[in-house]
Amino acid sequence: MNMRRLIVVLFLILTSKFSFCQDSSFKISPVEVGFGINSLTYDNNEIDSQIGFGVFVRRVWFSENKFNLVSGLLFEKTKYFDDYVRCGHYCHYKNMKFNIYSFSIPLMLRVNTGKQYKMFLETGPTFEIIPIKYGTGVKVLYPPMGDEIQTEISGRFEHDSFDIGANIGVGVIFPLNNYKIIMSSTFHSSISSVFESQHNDLSKYFSLKIGVLIN
Repeated sequence: MNMRRLIVVLFLILTSKFSFCQDSSFKISPVEVGFGINSLTYDNNEIDSQIGFGVFVRRVWFSENKFNLVSGLLFEKTKYFDDYVRCGHYCHYKNMKFNIYSFSIPLMLRVNTGKQYKMFLETGPTFEIIPIKYGTGVKVLYPPMGDEIQTEISGRFEHDSFDIGANIGVGVIFPLNNYKIIMSSTFHSSISSVFESQHNDLSKYFSLKIGVLIN
């Protein structure tokens, strides 16, 4: 399934879910819509994180209570630069720029305080789908009996496609004119791949998000 079809399928699922909620006892549950920026965190000195972006649609159940349940759909594009990636006994990649496209479905427990101005803490698991890892850079071949060969490359790279992760975040909700604005900071960590894999693409990143609350 290519990325375009996946986006369409997830959008239809999410739309159907929201339509159901509007016809049920969750009719008054507000929706959060917005965008953000992110940056991967790595301990490897050869990897340089770059600024990525994301968009989100989330529904808040039991919004009138102190404890809320938050779920929805998030899309993230994370980016990083890697100076050395091994690809064989006599091969490696260098000067690689990677873009990772992912969708996630979180289930967050949120605790908030305040009335007109609210502060909140939220945490919970998330299921991630990663359809594409795209890279550009240079492939270096150095056969034992020949000269070094360098070739520019670009394309998709094998990666972990399904992960289980966790999020923890803090944020504020406040009125601005006729809108309710939500701002938050979130730390995300992939915990485990759903299927066993040798790629070890589990990621960690921070994100800053801003959006509006729609009742």
